[in-house]
Amino acid sequence: VLECSECKTCYLREAIAPSQISPLYEKYYGYSVTGPSNINGSKTTTKPSVHLRLLSRLRRSRIGEVYSRWYQFWTAQRTYDWPVKAGDRVLDVGCGYGHLARHIISRGAQWIGLEADSKACEAIKNRGLECWHGTIETTKIPDQMFDVLIASQVIEHSLDPRRFLVKCAQALKPGGRLILATPNALSRFRIHYGQNW
Repeated sequence: VLECSECKTCYLREAIAPSQISPLYEKYYGYSVTGPSNINGSKTTTKPSVHLRLLSRLRRSRIGEVYSRWYQFWTAQRTYDWPVKAGDRVLDVGCGYGHLARHIISRGAQWIGLEADSKACEAIKNRGLECWHGTIETTKIPDQMFDVLIASQVIEHSLDPRRFLVKCAQALKPGGRLILATPNALSRFRIHYGQNW
């Protein structure tokens, strides 16, 4: 991770080619031994790494159950103050497996996911939800289509953050709301993990 000495913006030393994004996130979201098969029932043909096997075992244990309940609680808590109301059309950019969907839908809003990982996108569709495969920069989204756009932990993955924000603005209706979150480069996690953060 490199940091601009003037504006303090952080970015990766090596840019990720657009063609590498979807395969990269398939590995990133593959939390279990069978990757996303826990959600959509499909089986994978590749042998998971030792790290993924250990993580899968942990997630199936009692600790994993407690973590899962905590994660759902935390996800619900952080959405309470978000400016989402009944009737809003919401685009969740970089939605992963759609963890925010039920919290947004419970408010009477329409949730649509946008995800670079094709397998995660399919898993969401198999749950009866709408998900588009791609990124905000590459997906053709009609102008002024959404009332709210959520981009949680996404902009730091963009090759061109300025273009990312322009595309977000184009997708929002006049007066629309952008909910943007990104990791804190001054956090204790960054300090602790250093270049491995």
